[in-house]
Amino acid sequence: MLRRQEQIQRSLDERQREQETEFRRRNEASTPRPELAPLPEEPVSPGAPCMDVEVIDVEGVTLLPSRVVRRVTERYSHRCLSMADINNLLRDMTNAYIERGYVTARVFVRPGEQDAGRLGLLAVEGFLEKIVVRDGGSGDKHRLRTAFPGLEGKPLNLRDLEQGLDQLNRLPSCDAAIDLAPGDAVGGSVMYVDLRPSRSWRFGGGVDNLGQSDTGAWQGSVFLEKDNALGLGDQWALSFSRDLLFFSPGMAEEQVLRGATGEADYLHHGSYSLSLYGSLPLGYWTFFLSAGRSCYQTSIRGQNFGYAYDGATDTLKLEASRVVHRNAVGKTSVGLALGVRRVVNDIDGLRLTVSSYQLTTLTASLRHSRAMGGGSLSALLEYTRGVPWLGASPERGGGHDVPRAGFDKLFARLSWHRPFVWGGQAWYADIAAAGQMGGQTLYGAERLSLGSLYTVRGFREHSLSGENGGYVRVEGGWDLPWPERWRDGPVGGLQAFVAYDAGVILKDPDDPFERGRLQGVSAGLRTLGRTSFEATLSRALSAPAFMRPLGTELYMSFRHTF
Repeated sequence: MLRRQEQIQRSLDERQREQETEFRRRNEASTPRPELAPLPEEPVSPGAPCMDVEVIDVEGVTLLPSRVVRRVTERYSHRCLSMADINNLLRDMTNAYIERGYVTARVFVRPGEQDAGRLGLLAVEGFLEKIVVRDGGSGDKHRLRTAFPGLEGKPLNLRDLEQGLDQLNRLPSCDAAIDLAPGDAVGGSVMYVDLRPSRSWRFGGGVDNLGQSDTGAWQGSVFLEKDNALGLGDQWALSFSRDLLFFSPGMAEEQVLRGATGEADYLHHGSYSLSLYGSLPLGYWTFFLSAGRSCYQTSIRGQNFGYAYDGATDTLKLEASRVVHRNAVGKTSVGLALGVRRVVNDIDGLRLTVSSYQLTTLTASLRHSRAMGGGSLSALLEYTRGVPWLGASPERGGGHDVPRAGFDKLFARLSWHRPFVWGGQAWYADIAAAGQMGGQTLYGAERLSLGSLYTVRGFREHSLSGENGGYVRVEGGWDLPWPERWRDGPVGGLQAFVAYDAGVILKDPDDPFERGRLQGVSAGLRTLGRTSFEATLSRALSAPAFMRPLGTELYMSFRHTF
């Protein structure tokens, strides 16, 4: 019974976790931009007039390391420099700025200092004089302050502008673009921002059969999203889902069970979840909030009686993430999150203390995404530690097989997406791998679970979980030919795909069910666009004996965004 309760709760948690992952993925997406092109080298003509230069002085440099300046100037010192050589010296100095994103910096020859073997140079490093909105709505000045905080009057670095542009365009209602123009001051530039805003709210709903049979396999959901509600470039999403009993065989009516008292109890089987997600940008920082509640109610039949059991999970997480490096092909960010999770389970109104707990966690993360091999690579590394804060459950006595609120675990995920053209048709390949290491016995919510649409397909009703394990997913698909005039409509495309998934939970000597390997294959169709439909037929290939017989699962989901 406890294993079944944990599986139901993990299924609800997984739905909320996937919603959070998708919300975060949209917030972290960036538009690939070409690498900055260096200034071209000027050809040097042999025998051209030249001047002897022993020493090169450069003034006005504050943004380049001295070793970079020295490396450039040493190549031209103690030489007879022609006009082409001097132009190439200025080019190399300017390119040193461009490589670091200072695209408006320029280096000139100082007048009157080209004699006595000395050449004087002056660097005008450039700064952002002003930010002007050319297209937008009311209150957009506040939005720009969170996307480009404190940049006016500072050296102009293209990476800072790209980061701010990503912060603006992470909102679906914004399609911003920027232009640079000379300012009034020497070295100054004005940045013009075209926000090109569209409708700032979206709503919709959907139906899927990704739930558990005990609490309603068919689930209905509705959602509402709002951009820039506070005028600070923020984004919010509210989602609610619940069981649709009229779609679930054998669950359309109330079930009558005899409780331990012998009296008739009318039991409802079902589940629901409510989630709220938010994000707020501040230059290279992004702050995230997620909160959710999920509940379930079902029953189990004993030899002579039926028992009602139910449970609820409440979660709250606050996270700060900062981009620490970015260039034309990728970016790296670090994050720190504080999370609180409260889990309760009851049977016939009595609290099950062994599976009811509260955890407070600190999670440090490292994320990296980049273009690689003609595709896009994403990597995540997380370290989570349970801390005795904010009402965390006290440590229980017992052996090493008893879960503790003070725990450590490491999680990693790596994925690669590669679109390509073959035979005149558009195809794609997806490869993803994830793994977890836990140093001690973990509570159910912190364990790695295998057996769902999001891990190893083909195992909806039964799953494996444990402290240590991992999985691999390989998927290949074909973008079916689609009329061009339909691509901007509700259904913008159709994909056919096949997939293979495999996962393993390492053996725990204290738990006979914490072990084994899963394998499954899948094939399906999905639509792209505001109206999304996906049907996946999955076949389980292998599993531990206690999870047999193996079967075939059909996952279906439909969602429309207005």
